[in-house]
Order: sequence, then structure tokens, then C-alpha cells
Amino acid sequence: MEASTIIDFQKVLSNWYMAMVELDMPLAHKQKEEADFLMQHMSTDEKTKTYYRLIDFRYRVMTEASLQAPSQQTGVFQDSIDETDQILRYLYAYMEGQYEYYSGRYKRAIHFFLIAEKHLDCVKDEEKGEFFQRVGEAYYRINQYTIALAYLEKSICLYEKFRMNYRIVSSLIFTGAIHSELYLFKDAERYYDRCLEVSQHKPEGIQSLVFRAIALHRIREKRFEEAIALLEKALPKHDLKIISIKTKCNLANLYFRIGRGDIGTDWLEESEKLANDYGLTEYIARCMSTRGLYVERNKEKVNDAIEMLKVNELFFEATEVCEENADFYEQKNRFELAYEYMKQANTFRINHQTVGVD
Repeated sequence: MEASTIIDFQKVLSNWYMAMVELDMPLAHKQKEEADFLMQHMSTDEKTKTYYRLIDFRYRVMTEASLQAPSQQTGVFQDSIDETDQILRYLYAYMEGQYEYYSGRYKRAIHFFLIAEKHLDCVKDEEKGEFFQRVGEAYYRINQYTIALAYLEKSICLYEKFRMNYRIVSSLIFTGAIHSELYLFKDAERYYDRCLEVSQHKPEGIQSLVFRAIALHRIREKRFEEAIALLEKALPKHDLKIISIKTKCNLANLYFRIGRGDIGTDWLEESEKLANDYGLTEYIARCMSTRGLYVERNKEKVNDAIEMLKVNELFFEATEVCEENADFYEQKNRFELAYEYMKQANTFRINHQTVGVD
């Protein structure tokens, strides 16, 4: 099942659970029918199956379908209910956080993750690594790097403790990205080297994510040809359509930056359509900036792209676009425009250090 479909199914389960919490049994019956149908007709991951089974157990308790046990078992049965409720409270908050995360509402996701963290005692240590990783990723998305690193480090420690090398790659990628975005390139390189080592014998989809992460690092180092080679190496191996679209957008931009607009134009036209079809705001804006700067020489279009990033609080991304424009105009000896975009970049750099404080 695609990740987005799993998340949608988890949302149905959460709605079913909340209907029971609010004692709205007609709605609970309706949500159960939908959940049962999806469970029968879809394949899903183990965590979602567990969530379904726990909610179904709670539903049967509330509808007295499970209350036929002998009276002497009542105490044991009540203990099972209490334990189930605690796990459900964790899973509900965690799944809601996941839903908000994939919807791009990262502050809202963190709100639910912090609720889930209060019930973390009911979770096996082996599973806590995934939780800490997801919280770290959410803080990374709103540029709260110090907090993100703390959670990611916890996840790495747990993955190492339980020899979960197949899970550690994602945490290392995000940790490397944070150091790269802070221009701590040598530190970032250490994490990416480890990513390459750990992912060496992993599925191609995982390797492609590592190649893409290192390519973005190379872009910040302005090693554009190396970045192109890595992205083209990653592209055929991407498992997820969204990642593939982002990679194509990056390639379009890079070919223009090295003066190969003949290649970049085809990538750009494909990327623009895909980014719009999938509603990828960041990459719609990035493509708009690429077209405005390199194809149409349209400053207004570039500024519209920057404004789109600003409105959506994508301040780090706005910083990168402004810096690219500043570099472009500096190379053209148009220092007044270069200065204008560099000033904007500095403003956005301040913004992205404060976003998410509330």
C-alpha cells in the first residue's frame, strides 16, 4: 500500500476510535464498517494492523460483544481494557501526528507527537526508535534543528542498540541534512559517508534516498556536476513518485545553473506539470523561480515564487532560492540586484530560525 493510502486508512481508524471516546455509537458503527472494508481489501503495515485490532477490541467491549466472559475473569478483563486504552491513546496520538506530518502541517504533527510521548512507556524499546525519528523529522521540517538533533540522536542510539541497520539510514540522512543546511559540511560528510556504508547492501530504493541526500549536500557546496551525477544515479531507483518528481525538479534547475538549458528545458517542462499535478508547493515555487530566472528573465515571476515559499513558511527554501538569484546576478555584475536578493536571504534565514516557536 502507498504511504499516503496507509495514512488515510489510519485516519479512518482514528475517527473510529474518537467516535468511541465521545460515546457516539452510531458514528462508531459507521466508522467500523468503513474500517472493516478497508482492512479486508487493502494490504497494510504491521503497526496499522495492531491499531485496527486494538480499536476493534475496544469496540467489542463497548458494544458488550466481549462481555460474555465468566464473572471470575472480570478483573483480568478490566486489566486488558486498561492496558489496551493506554496503547490506544499512544497510537491515536501517533497516527494523528503521522497524518498531520504527511499533510505538511508540521507544528500540528508535533502537537500530537508530544501527546503520544506521554504514553511512550507502553511501547517496546525497539519501536521507540521509530517514534523519536519521526519527531526529529517533524522538528527538522520547521527548522528547529537543536531539538531535531536531540530526537534523531535518540533514534540512532536505539537503532544501534537493537542492530536495526535497516532503519538507521533515515535518521542519518536527516542528521546529515541538518549539518549541511547549517554549512557544517565536514560534519555532514561524516554522516553521509556512514549512510553510504550502511545502505550498501540495502534495497535500491533506500540507496536512492542516500544518493539524493548527498546530491542536495553537493548543491549547497556548489559542486553542481557531482550533484547531477548523483541525482541521475538515484532517479531510476526511486520507489516513491513524489521523490522522483522532486529529483526531476532539482535536475532541471541544475542543468540551467551549469549553462545546459538545452537539457534543462525538457526536465523543467516535465517537472512543472508533475509538481502542479501533485500539489507540491515547494517544487511548484522552485520551478517557477527556475523558469523566471533562466528562461524568461522575469524578475516578477521569481518574486512570486519567493512569495509562495514565504506564505507557506518555507523559509529555508526561500533562503536557498534568494541565494541562487544573488549568485546569478553577481556573476552578471549586476550587484544591486545581487545585494537585493542577498538581503532577502538574510531575512529568511532569521525567519527560519524562529518558525515553529509557537
